[in-house]
Amino acid sequence: GAKIEAHTGSKAVTFSAFPNPFKRSTTIQLSFLDPSNKKNSNAFLEIVDIKGRVIAKSRVTTRQLKTGFVWTPKNFPAGLYCVRLKAGELVLTKRMLLQN
Repeated sequence: GAKIEAHTGSKAVTFSAFPNPFKRSTTIQLSFLDPSNKKNSNAFLEIVDIKGRVIAKSRVTTRQLKTGFVWTPKNFPAGLYCVRLKAGELVLTKRMLLQN
């Protein structure tokens, strides 16, 4: 899947979901490109459907996101979803396609 790169002050991050499109599960990953950032802070992931409804939420740490957070949707129809990451002042959104 495509990566989103964002620059926030002196920090740069890469946010991705792979595979994308996916059938059973996708791995959501966040990479801080600033090597001095070793802080393990809390972040929130929200999965949002095409109508803008939050259908799943998870509190994760940035350390979990560096190694990869696996989302396995249960009983969700095929379609377009967004994963929204909120970590401090940083908010990133990535589109994902769930296939049958």
